[in-house]
Formats: sequence, structure tokens, C-alpha cells
Amino acid sequence: MDSSNIIRGSCNCGNVAVSMTKNVFPSSCSLCHCLNCRASSGSLFAVNIPVPKDAVKIEGTPKVYVDTGGSGKSVHRHFCGDCGSFGLDEESCGKFCLIGQIT
Repeated sequence: MDSSNIIRGSCNCGNVAVSMTKNVFPSSCSLCHCLNCRASSGSLFAVNIPVPKDAVKIEGTPKVYVDTGGSGKSVHRHFCGDCGSFGLDEESCGKFCLIGQIT
């Protein structure tokens, strides 16, 4: 696959990385102000970019914190166990990942 067609990001220390092809990257994102998203992002809101779960490649081994979202469903919050950087959330239906603060 042509590397110019891939979007990549990683945590601060580089031990956990996320990549996907540009064609699955959405043209818009959402901001969530729920208590859990604010806490996991360390901000007043979380920027969420929904992408199909099967289109996301995770390199490294993130730690996972299982949280309960505002809907009452579980949310798997992936983060780097070394530097603590937030990576992505996986919703309980398992169809989408919400890419957050990976840079």
C-alpha cells in the first residue's frame, strides 16, 4: 500500500501508534462534553473522529480502561501505559472507533 495514502499518529513516547487509510478518514468530527469524555481528554471537551473499527490498525500494546458512557453502554478507552497519552475509544457495539488525541 502506498504510504502517502495512510494517516498515522502516535502517543507522546511513540510506543502506541494508530494508522488508517485516507479514504476512511471522515470529513467531519464531533465534540463531546460529557463528563467521561472531559475526564479522559483532560479538557472541557473531547474531539472525536469516528472511523470504522476494522479500518484502524493499532501498533504497540495500549492499556484499556473500560468506562460507562452517557448512554449506559461500555466504552473501551485505549491509552499508552508508558506516557499516559490517550489514543482511541471503542464503542460497545464494536463498529466504530473514536480517534481522539493521537498526534
